[in-house]
Amino acid sequence: MRKVRRLFMSNRRQQGVSGFNPAAAYDSPARPSKRRRRRKVSRTRYRETARSSALSLLKFLPYLLIATAAASLPLAGYKLYVYFLSSPHFALNEINVQGAKRLPSELLVKASGLTAGDNVLSIDEDEARLKLQALPWVRRVDVARELPNRVIISVEERVPAAILVEERSWLVDTEGNPFKELEEGDYDPALLVLAGVEISRLQAAGRAERGREMLGEALAIAKDYRTMGLGRRCRISGVDYDDIVGYTLVSSEQQRFVLGFGGFPEKLHRLAVVLEDLDRRNSDVEVVRLDNEKQPWKVAAAGTNVKFSSGPAPISVPALGRELLP
Repeated sequence: MRKVRRLFMSNRRQQGVSGFNPAAAYDSPARPSKRRRRRKVSRTRYRETARSSALSLLKFLPYLLIATAAASLPLAGYKLYVYFLSSPHFALNEINVQGAKRLPSELLVKASGLTAGDNVLSIDEDEARLKLQALPWVRRVDVARELPNRVIISVEERVPAAILVEERSWLVDTEGNPFKELEEGDYDPALLVLAGVEISRLQAAGRAERGREMLGEALAIAKDYRTMGLGRRCRISGVDYDDIVGYTLVSSEQQRFVLGFGGFPEKLHRLAVVLEDLDRRNSDVEVVRLDNEKQPWKVAAAGTNVKFSSGPAPISVPALGRELLP
């Protein structure tokens, strides 16, 4: 009753009416208690908090999924890596050798260190390439895998151009590199014989590059000699080098054409004029000297039918002319 009376009196004060009216008291809406209001506020705040949390979760859900996927990738990648390295599908069963003419394919395969059954994905191409590059006859090599189970070895072999004669004889390639000590099966009479370039001494003195330059120059002189067509008249079998005399061409009949140092194209042209004149006179020449550095147009020739008194007969040969002056 006291609660009803308080509600009634409160209602009367709000309406400005005095006196007690039970009907009015019961007809007025009852105000909720503080506890109920607190519960209602708590439930409202809870709903708002839950709604806010749900919205935040939805906002960050893509990032959460990406993070979860990223965390699982290393494990999946490792399992995939183990599968590839152990799968018989990638087992090596074919090694194709290309470009080899002198070297047997079996030798190249053995030198590469590759064996049948190796996993193609685990092959170290650089290591196999270095092993093959160590072979003397190999100038350039490439090793490439072809999935799923094949490896290709492409080889470029050295081409021997000469034999270097010193304490030990060496095969020399077309670039002037002594690449292999001469063995019985390597000899070829068609190869040029180089002498006088002490490559071992130069290497010991740290001048190996200078030795290769000298060998390359000797090969270039012989090549120019053949290019000019002089080989049809007199075949060159070797090139000698001397620190004082310079380069000398040696024919297959042991004729010697002394060129000295430098200016070789002009000197070879003069030599062509001299040999043509000696052939016309049916003269057998033994020595032709073209190493007069102060008067390069003067050529001295000596031989069976070449007339000279106390030394080689001097002949004046212009650099680009065809005439011989007596």
